[in-house]
Amino acid sequence: GRTSDHVYVLALREQLPTVAAAVTGSEPSDRRSEANVIALDHTERGIIDGAGDVDWFALDVAIGTALEVTLRCPRTVKARLVAHVGDGAPAWATAGSEGATLKLPRLVAAAERVWIRIHGVGKSHDPGEAYQLEVANMSALDDALDLSGLATPDLATVATPSAHAD
Repeated sequence: GRTSDHVYVLALREQLPTVAAAVTGSEPSDRRSEANVIALDHTERGIIDGAGDVDWFALDVAIGTALEVTLRCPRTVKARLVAHVGDGAPAWATAGSEGATLKLPRLVAAAERVWIRIHGVGKSHDPGEAYQLEVANMSALDDALDLSGLATPDLATVATPSAHAD
């Protein structure tokens, strides 16, 4: 064969989708009653239109399902990520700076419906950038690794109450 004198360089970088990338949720979703129902192990994309904007998601799971919730914010979006169990008050919350990746790790569903709320905070928001929300089923991983001997906290009992109620 013939050899080539050409050198190719492949560069990879992470880039969050813009509005042009299909936003998967529908609006309005500012109240629990308007929540977008989502599936495990699927990526949802949405827009936070500024401080005070809220997006709600609902997830139906078996009681005892272990979840990991991840929110990847665009570089100009500062958000608060909150999980609710059933129809109860906020059970777990975290917040971060612009462009942060927020995680609620190892949540165990104590009800068949888990609600997830994304709340815009701060002043700088670019409506041209979408966030990514993922809810991973960690129970399948637990089964594969046989973690049956480890204690796992229940989402309802390891609660960090949120200052922002619905």
